[in-house]
Amino acid sequence: MITIIPTVGSNLNSICSALDRLELTWQISEDPKEITNSEKVILPGVGHAETAMAKLKAKGLEETVRSLSQLTLGICLGMQLLFEESEESDEGAMPVRCLSIIPGRVKEIAFKPGMSLPHMGWNQVKPAGNSAHWQAEDVEDYYYFVHGYYCENGPWVKAVTDYVEAIPAIVEYKNFVGMQFHPEKSSTAGLELLRSYLS
Repeated sequence: MITIIPTVGSNLNSICSALDRLELTWQISEDPKEITNSEKVILPGVGHAETAMAKLKAKGLEETVRSLSQLTLGICLGMQLLFEESEESDEGAMPVRCLSIIPGRVKEIAFKPGMSLPHMGWNQVKPAGNSAHWQAEDVEDYYYFVHGYYCENGPWVKAVTDYVEAIPAIVEYKNFVGMQFHPEKSSTAGLELLRSYLS
């Protein structure tokens, strides 16, 4: 059973639809016991990091997610929340403390000539390190991105996308995986990548 944590995800319908197409069994739950006892967990995310962390804390799920030992997949904001802190806080405030599972910080994409912000649309992903879950030729494709922040580089980065500069697109750290793009909205390529992690 795959458990989807709905607390910070407004992309639940597309995720559930993708799992149905992959013929995987899933449930939506905010119950710590159900989450902890799941075979695998998905932490989706759309929105603002500070607001998302406040919701997780209010539901008592911050420590639950930190303690997970099964494969846990963070999508978009869900990936960014896996890091130590994020610059996506109220204007002028200190960086927001995140789940502190993966070392490093989430930073705002700095505007440069030739780009638009947020980074939105289809972009190519290329492997940047060895993965236990897929072969390099399996991940090199186009996926759908919507984000204005990105995580720091490090040995956890397994794939990148080029948006004026290299931006981490997939991270793997112990049993935690993050995808900056939306695999559930990335057609066949996204479904196959989900299959490689969740099947």
